[in-house]
Amino acid sequence: MKAKAIPVKDEELNSTIMERATERRISVGEGGNLVFVESDHGTTTFDLDDLFRASAEGLGKGNFGNCYKAMMEVGPAVVVKRLRDLKPLNKDELTRQITAIADQKHSNLLPLLAYFYSQEEKLFVYKFAANGNLRKRNEGANPLPVARALNYLHGNTRSHTAVPHGNLKSTNVLIDEILVADYGLTSLIALRGECRRTRRPRGGPVRVAGPSGRGEVFDEEMAVQRGANRGMLKLMQIGLKCCDRTPEMGEVEEEIKAGG
Repeated sequence: MKAKAIPVKDEELNSTIMERATERRISVGEGGNLVFVESDHGTTTFDLDDLFRASAEGLGKGNFGNCYKAMMEVGPAVVVKRLRDLKPLNKDELTRQITAIADQKHSNLLPLLAYFYSQEEKLFVYKFAANGNLRKRNEGANPLPVARALNYLHGNTRSHTAVPHGNLKSTNVLIDEILVADYGLTSLIALRGECRRTRRPRGGPVRVAGPSGRGEVFDEEMAVQRGANRGMLKLMQIGLKCCDRTPEMGEVEEEIKAGG
């Protein structure tokens, strides 16, 4: 990966992109750099002054930090993700993880444009997707590009460090070109809370058909609906897959191609 480091002066910069409402100011710290990840088609570069002078629009809070849309005076809009709750990694370890993320090159992965590291702030800069994410869409998107992106992440041998997604959900699937975002960030963020196991049943009482009631029709209206049998069969197939082994992403991709 080729990177261009832009030195930053040791002075306080206007942090409009982070806390515009409160006009909070941050100290970049000595030696802070905004590092641009070179792409095959070239990347329009800007410096921290341009970024912090940009008008900002909050896009929401996620598991990994807050996101902002930055609209600079010159150049396209970008998304700045301000990471929080990072693992206690030293600079070399963090750089190694970020390099692994930046090395993931696929047409269905949202590329990392640039990143910034200092003692106080860790920022990731991405391309802005104007059409939003899958959660805001009424219709489901084609799942094949998502499967292709995950299959690539699971099988990519270019990077010496594994980069699983770890947090795939509808808000991380951008529908401009079907791009998967936020991959690899779980390797940087410290786990919060503890995993607990319980045998206590959840939810309310459930009616279970006993051996003598297997032929009972619980909903007569459903029995006369067109396609009811087909829907029940599909539901049973989904349940069986949930109980089966977890397939490899390559298998998932092939099944989607086959229309399964």
